[in-house]
Amino acid sequence: MFENASDKLNDARIALERLQSLVTQPVVSNIQIISGPQRSAGDAEGTLNPVAYAEAFSSCLAQIRAIGDAIIKNKNANTLPGFGSWRDSKKTECQNDSLLRFINEARNADLHEGRCPLLFTMHPFSFESDRVGPAPSTNAVLVIDGRGPQWIIDRGTPGERRSPVEPNGIIYYTVAISNPPVIHLQNPLSSTTPTAILHQAESYYSRLLYEARSTFAP
Repeated sequence: MFENASDKLNDARIALERLQSLVTQPVVSNIQIISGPQRSAGDAEGTLNPVAYAEAFSSCLAQIRAIGDAIIKNKNANTLPGFGSWRDSKKTECQNDSLLRFINEARNADLHEGRCPLLFTMHPFSFESDRVGPAPSTNAVLVIDGRGPQWIIDRGTPGERRSPVEPNGIIYYTVAISNPPVIHLQNPLSSTTPTAILHQAESYYSRLLYEARSTFAP
């Protein structure tokens, strides 16, 4: 009955494991180069690969949000006694919960507008720009932002793209959610790091799927 939701839950857990593997203890320096939404940030965690982290975070958002869609929008369940009222109560719960609303809004912003709620900060302890190696093309430009040093290749053309520079110094990165939710199911969140927020959302939808299967497809 809820096989599609089970598949998406498994996908979400795999995506979370991949994201978690990119997390390190946060290390900060006196010099900080920031990139991302300029609003109040939540708790920060560290990463050594901000580009891979951003991609994994985006995947987590999509997979976690899809679990709820696969449950609530299950057409086969609409004919089951009591499912309609249960579904409506859960939709209201999700709409009124700040963490679940954040997941929905962040996923939609990422999917439809390309906006990311992550605030990256580069913490360089040492970096030598003259040791980044040869430019990948004659028109490549070296830039540095919160996600680290990168080459902009074919700038100003339809093929413009960014390529991360292999680190040659001592650089750390921290990442946090800009303006994160702080309440979930009427309880304060103990942590607002990106992975903590995603784990809380995955846990909620995991319980939602268990409740749906136990109640309507035992």
